Amino acid sequence: MSLTLEVVAGMANRIRSLISGICLAEDLDLNLHVIWSANDPACMIQFHELFNRDSLPRWVHVDMGPLEGKSIELLSPDDVARYMSLAPSERPLQIRSYGHFYQKDPVRWLKYLRALRPAEPMPTPPFSNPIGVHIRRGDHTKAKAFSPIEEFIKAMHAYPEEIRFVVATDSLAEKTRLLEEFGAARLWFPATSLSRMTRLGMKSALADFIALSRCKKILGSFDSSFSQIAALYGDVPLQVVRT
Repeated sequence: MSLTLEVVAGMANRIRSLISGICLAEDLDLNLHVIWSANDPACMIQFHELFNRDSLPRWVHVDMGPLEGKSIELLSPDDVARYMSLAPSERPLQIRSYGHFYQKDPVRWLKYLRALRPAEPMPTPPFSNPIGVHIRRGDHTKAKAFSPIEEFIKAMHAYPEEIRFVVATDSLAEKTRLLEEFGAARLWFPATSLSRMTRLGMKSALADFIALSRCKKILGSFDSSFSQIAALYGDVPLQVVRT
């Protein structure tokens, strides 16, 4: 018997729901079937093109679906508490999520997260001990409203001139603004594509994610799962830049 989990939204949201699903399935003593669609504009790539399948437990299987039948949405620990209060015979075995919904054992959760390995070699920051900068734009209204570029520039200027920055952003305008402010010598941009609606764009998103995780600290965007999960993955401190 298996638990089916459909992960949705962007890459970092999918990662945190995937790891939550692994932990929940393990506690329920069930195999886990993960549906990871590559037809969603928020994440146009299959799981195995991003991550090595062997970095998952052997009882976890990932494919593109489709999901058949109804599912219950679990987004938070409260949702899971209600789910677990049901009798096993009444508990749906199809769930859907984009959240960090299962947090019973944080140490185990982090162990499974940090076990994920990229499917391909990732670019390495050319600087020693850089500061990571994640400027989320796109459709993220809260990040745009509460983490404006001026606040990032202020936070970056607080560091000595010898400090270098790894910058992850989906905005050409913000990339151009930082180059004008700090110059190319102090900045490195891992991504080769800023779009997240293509396979190349999603591979660039993973390059950004891994590069941020290798920094000594991340200056992140408000309410961004990408900033949060990258910091957890790399076990590095996160400072949310906000007004």
